[in-house]
Amino acid sequence: MDKYEKIIKLKEEKLLTREEEVNSWKMTEEEVDRLWNTRRKRKDRGDGENNRKQEAESQQESQDGKQEAEGRTRMFQKEEARKKGEADERKTRRALHKNFIEAKMAVEKPEDNCIYIDYILDTTLSFARIFPEVYYVLENSMNLLKSKRREYKGIVLRYGLTVLGDQIQVDRFEKGAFTESEEEFLKHLRELNFQGGSDSGAEPVNEAILASLQKLGKNSASSANRGIILITDSMPEDVRPDFRHVEGCRDKGLRFAVGFLYSNRYAPKFDLGNRYGEPEENERNESGTFLEIRSLLSADGEKLLGKVILDIMRKVSVY
Repeated sequence: MDKYEKIIKLKEEKLLTREEEVNSWKMTEEEVDRLWNTRRKRKDRGDGENNRKQEAESQQESQDGKQEAEGRTRMFQKEEARKKGEADERKTRRALHKNFIEAKMAVEKPEDNCIYIDYILDTTLSFARIFPEVYYVLENSMNLLKSKRREYKGIVLRYGLTVLGDQIQVDRFEKGAFTESEEEFLKHLRELNFQGGSDSGAEPVNEAILASLQKLGKNSASSANRGIILITDSMPEDVRPDFRHVEGCRDKGLRFAVGFLYSNRYAPKFDLGNRYGEPEENERNESGTFLEIRSLLSADGEKLLGKVILDIMRKVSVY
């Protein structure tokens, strides 16, 4: 540090008297005052330049921050537009896929995935005694089918009712001979009237089955899956009828035939086929499955009845 720097330092720290300061600079008082005024002006100019520089830097930083924020906003808007575009594209693809599936189903005969089940039910006075138990089994089996239907996408169940009594009666629902509503079907069961019956105990079971087969053939497409479920406490006179060539029930015929009667001696013949209309290889399927009525009224009756339809649903399901 030279002599002049020391004098300036002492001056700034106020360690010099006026006289010592003048003697140190070897100047007059006026010259010393001019010196300090000049120094002060230079310092003020330097501070002003620094302030302007800092202000300019601050403005630049603010401008940079603004541009960065605008850049982030543009990036966010671009990303949102990209996501919206992808969502719109997915929506369009789903709509096209739905249209494709609907068109495909229209071409591929959606009846292929319909199961028509016609229940043939006894309404004689003798059957009235066990009807509450039968209704309980039917209600539980339908609840089972209703809950399982979600597992077999594309399957449509349609229920029909043929009444077996002194006269054969084909019941009709709101939309025709069959209904897809389990509630509507059960309501019709609750409204049944029980009367009559033969003295011998033999009822027109075969005539009721024939009426059921003709109804199925008349009210369903040839590609549909059909089946009958017979429930009676009686027996027909002919326990070995042949239903393999019934007029009005051509093509696929039946997928299944199940019955519960007074005795398991009943052995009818049916034209049972697989989903392609081809005969089943198992000879047992030619006569369906016919059991004693007491097996239906057992503790597992609803499971037995439900299993029959669930087996068909698994075979018919497109998934």
